[in-house]
Amino acid sequence: MKIDCSSRTVFDIAASDLCSLHIWLGPVTVWEMAFVDSPAPDSFPVGMATLSGWCSFRDRKRAGVSLHLVGRNVSGEVLWACCLQSSVPKDDEAVQMAEKMLIDASAVGQTHRITIRVAGGYFPGFDQLAEEMEDPDEQPKPTAE
Repeated sequence: MKIDCSSRTVFDIAASDLCSLHIWLGPVTVWEMAFVDSPAPDSFPVGMATLSGWCSFRDRKRAGVSLHLVGRNVSGEVLWACCLQSSVPKDDEAVQMAEKMLIDASAVGQTHRITIRVAGGYFPGFDQLAEEMEDPDEQPKPTAE
């Protein structure tokens, strides 16, 4: 499944389709995402879930991506939520994003759909940020009491 996103896009996919998802958002490409959950030993009230994916950046300009993911069961109830994010690495390599989380033991194996909100793109340069601020060099002055 290929999705070409605007700067802020929300979509919903079957959990089984996550591994075939390719997302293009300006300078960022996200691919090979995975969700794996596993039960804890008997009598533990929690299980472990891991979300991961890869991203690469088209050029060396300052950019980033943030994916907010929400897992839902068949009836639409929220089971878990997490965020994967990355920015341009120091080298030209792809970046692996990964997040481990504890989930309720009853949620293990129940994720049916995943809602994804994608945000990202180029970061403004320091010059642009400085222009938007009134006086970026001004420090608070101590007051005498």
